[in-house]
Amino acid sequence: MVRAYAHLFSFVAVSALVLFAAEGCSSSSACDSSKCAAQNSCIAEVDPVTQKSETKCRRLCQSLTDPNTGCPANYTCSPDATGTTYCAANTTTYVAAKGQFGAPCNPMKGLDANPECDLANGFWCNGESPTDGNAYCTQFDCTDDRQCGAGFYCGTINRFPNVQTTARKPNNTAKVCLKRDYCAPCRTDLDCLPVNNAVSHCVADKDGKAICAPECTADKGCNTEAFCAPVDGVTSKVCYPRAGKCIGDGGLCAPCKADSDCLKDGVQGLCIRGEFNTEKSCAVPSSKPCFDAMAMPVAGACGGLTSEAPAPSKVGCYGGVDFMSIPKDYCHGYVPFSTSITPGCYSPKR
Repeated sequence: MVRAYAHLFSFVAVSALVLFAAEGCSSSSACDSSKCAAQNSCIAEVDPVTQKSETKCRRLCQSLTDPNTGCPANYTCSPDATGTTYCAANTTTYVAAKGQFGAPCNPMKGLDANPECDLANGFWCNGESPTDGNAYCTQFDCTDDRQCGAGFYCGTINRFPNVQTTARKPNNTAKVCLKRDYCAPCRTDLDCLPVNNAVSHCVADKDGKAICAPECTADKGCNTEAFCAPVDGVTSKVCYPRAGKCIGDGGLCAPCKADSDCLKDGVQGLCIRGEFNTEKSCAVPSSKPCFDAMAMPVAGACGGLTSEAPAPSKVGCYGGVDFMSIPKDYCHGYVPFSTSITPGCYSPKR
């Protein structure tokens, strides 16, 4: 049984309907929770800029949609040092408008000038291709989670491909406010967004790192690189990575989210996505060109390379010919799929 990370509450979408009340506290006197307004308590918070701690009445929360237990706009329901969840102020604030964090956007309408995103406040359309049906509006070039909206974290992605192009530009990454969905980092259940209407939990991977994992009843309800498994401390089964983790050691077949995750022993690899699965894994440069002038495979191009990926995964070199998402002369794991070759290391044939 997989061991779970501490989980508190289920995470849901953002609300801006709740007002703060902070009576009974001041910077010059000790905070007394009994004098705070209803649903408020004395909470110590460290200012992310000055790194100074201040204790004052802050709103307690358990949700981001319920007007009675959630937070107003520009605040995120977060745990303090004791695990008490309260409304923490974001460091970057916005006047609520359409086309902000998580709003769907049509990738065909562009990246940084997409009319479905709040362009006035610098929201762009983030997606992995010009046909990505899951593209959404968000902020690029963040440096800290608290610059992002509730349910988002500041993570790293490959800049290419994106909603404008399918072209691949290796080792070109960006920091973006990303949804806390499957495999996102977390502290409590409250951090994790529902996935396909399924509640998510904050659980530990095999290295003890906390990741978001949605509830499930069978493998088919999970990403192809995950399986439906019981975990300690969670009543329902959750989608757990077959690799045991969401980001690996950077070597061949290591799970990854961006090219920056694929560096091991001085060898810079690429984080690739399979053609017929949702898995992302590291590919590494081949020892010699994979194909000759007649586009025929060259023997030994990936000789000696092995991975931890289970059968039926193998190591091959098909980049630049069969699969446009993988540049030429890179070795990667793959699994057979019908009559073609499908890049992937942990996704089984389904």
